[in-house]
Amino acid sequence: MTKLLMTRIDVPGWARPFAMDVDAEFGARFHQSAESQMAEIHAAAHVLVQRYVDEVADDMLFPDKGRMTGDYYVSELRCDVSKTDSFPEAEALRLSLFVRCLEHGFVQQQADFDYLGLEVHFLWNEERASFEATGDIDSSSI
Repeated sequence: MTKLLMTRIDVPGWARPFAMDVDAEFGARFHQSAESQMAEIHAAAHVLVQRYVDEVADDMLFPDKGRMTGDYYVSELRCDVSKTDSFPEAEALRLSLFVRCLEHGFVQQQADFDYLGLEVHFLWNEERASFEATGDIDSSSI
């Protein structure tokens, strides 16, 4: 498999500004603690993004690593209290980083280079006031 080294960059000038969506219940209870650990959360997300890209087979139609530059940026942070089947813990506190992986330009007037969207999920451990990587990543073409 082709190796593609992923690099986190700042939000490009052509992209929408970074967004934060913090559920009121999550925000009132834990947002400050989570905010103090953002460097560690971003580092853990980077490992998961790299692992995701590493596991993409070269013969995949999508995502095609040949189209990707290796750069990505974080477009959004979402913090919420989840009660879904995906997170069976009662009132699981979830942090999600939305990552946008870039592609090489393929048309002359191209203004948007987003290619692959990844939503990297973490659970917030209330007792330890720390995050836990779930290894769960949702992907989409963008």
